[in-house]
Amino acid sequence: MKKLMIIALCICLVVLSTACSQRVGESQSVSSGEDSSSTSLESESSGTVSENTDTAVFARGPGGQEKTMGVGDKIGDWTLTDLQIQYFEDSISILIADFAGTVTLKGTIARDPYLEYGFVFYVDQADEIKMPYYIAPEMGPKDRLIFSMRIPDDIIKTIKLDWDEKMTCRITVSDFRFIFAYTEAPSSVTVVSLELL
Repeated sequence: MKKLMIIALCICLVVLSTACSQRVGESQSVSSGEDSSSTSLESESSGTVSENTDTAVFARGPGGQEKTMGVGDKIGDWTLTDLQIQYFEDSISILIADFAGTVTLKGTIARDPYLEYGFVFYVDQADEIKMPYYIAPEMGPKDRLIFSMRIPDDIIKTIKLDWDEKMTCRITVSDFRFIFAYTEAPSSVTVVSLELL
């Protein structure tokens, strides 16, 4: 059963990735009535220039002050470096937002229930304000900020967790990818450092 769930999740992620790379129709602005002028930014991760004119509304954590953002805009310590939006009948079906920046967060680490060697991180409520959060008019807010982690091998070797175990830790993260979709699609970060508490 667990392997079937992993296969189903992998298929969803492949479909999600493929769908986002193929734009359907013209780009539309998420915010009504605002002019979204073309913004260029040299992406820190790829070195390519994005001419993306899509915008979306983000906040610093759930419940934070809302801000309409396009590529190149900043929120807290994060810069929006790429924004991909796919529409279905005038509403957003998939949104992928890539942010460059670095922050330190406190939270709980646990084994990923879908990936045998993966981990997930539950951000403490007090630190959620440090993370960009998509305000989805199509869907209510999530209860908590949770994301999967890309962890370097030297750091993974220091994590000793059983499947049913959770540990409090402090992590420094970069390269945040926020994913909004009606299917279960985890947001993710790259772990720079991890300290078990």
